Amino acid sequence: MIRDTQRLREFEACYQREAFRNLAYEEALGIFEALWVEARQLNPDFGDDWREDLEADFALARALNGLPPANVSSIRFGLRWSASPDRWT
Repeated sequence: MIRDTQRLREFEACYQREAFRNLAYEEALGIFEALWVEARQLNPDFGDDWREDLEADFALARALNGLPPANVSSIRFGLRWSASPDRWT
């Protein structure tokens, strides 16, 4: 049995920083989508569109991070809020 120690938490935090450092947003999204497809194969009761199922979570995350609400079309078409003058990328 692995005990939850400070050393283990530091190792896990370091691993997360290093393992995903060079992963682009689009790559991470592709990995997530592939995992979602596999989850649907294992449990067909999952929704058809993972983005639709996570819209409430996205809205909460945007609110907690001080970002403006996103409309559904911006989520569906992959538009993201940015700090640039035009704001949407």
